[in-house]
Amino acid sequence: MSKSGLTDQLKTRLKGHVGKYKGCSGWLVWDEPNRVEMFRAAETVRWLKKTWPKTLVYSNAYPMGATANRYYGGKPPADGYSYEQYLRDFSRIVGSDVVMYDAYIFREGGGTGNPFPTMNTARKVALDTASRTGRSSSRTLTSGEVTACRANRMSACRSLPI
Repeated sequence: MSKSGLTDQLKTRLKGHVGKYKGCSGWLVWDEPNRVEMFRAAETVRWLKKTWPKTLVYSNAYPMGATANRYYGGKPPADGYSYEQYLRDFSRIVGSDVVMYDAYIFREGGGTGNPFPTMNTARKVALDTASRTGRSSSRTLTSGEVTACRANRMSACRSLPI
């Protein structure tokens, strides 16, 4: 996705991809958007869902461990900006079909403390979103969608439906 957002040029390029790759079943919109960038990503997510409603449209959030400035995209509010709030904003603003993030199971020095707190926070946000919006909280990725995630060379494809 273009950092300048959903342009006519980008729309033409995406339509060309669908014409060329008939098996297109999903779209990854932006990798790790901060809060400021989420609004541009959301515009593309809405357009893709409207244009190809049967495809999976998703984005990829930061995992737990970045700074509040990184999550927010600049100076965060005075009362802070937690990872949970970042994921809530990600879910609400971007509106993708799943809450997904990179999972780095083994960190530098062999630490493994990041994956489960990240997963639990994402689960909490996804369940709260499903409860609030009535959107399913039990969607499972198809084998084709998992293959698409792998093809996009993500370190891992972790998703929680919303």
